[in-house]
Amino acid sequence: MNGSAWTLADWRLHDVADLLGGLLTFTQNVHRKEGSPEVPYPERLPRPGEAKRRKQEKKAARKAAVQARRGYEDIVQQVAPGRL
Repeated sequence: MNGSAWTLADWRLHDVADLLGGLLTFTQNVHRKEGSPEVPYPERLPRPGEAKRRKQEKKAARKAAVQARRGYEDIVQQVAPGRL
């Protein structure tokens, strides 16, 4: 539980709320009128530490993209000097 102030009951409450939201949405979509738009499924309720983890994943993805671009530019310079 990553050192947060949340208790097991808090975690379970959010899990149940997520499940009920999905169940309600599923029921609405099953019983909707023909041709009416589908109701989108709700996002998960936030848990402690998720925002930090998302930021770290975005930062790692940006770093990987920069490295890939540098590798591409190195290859282009070797194969066709002066193209970039």
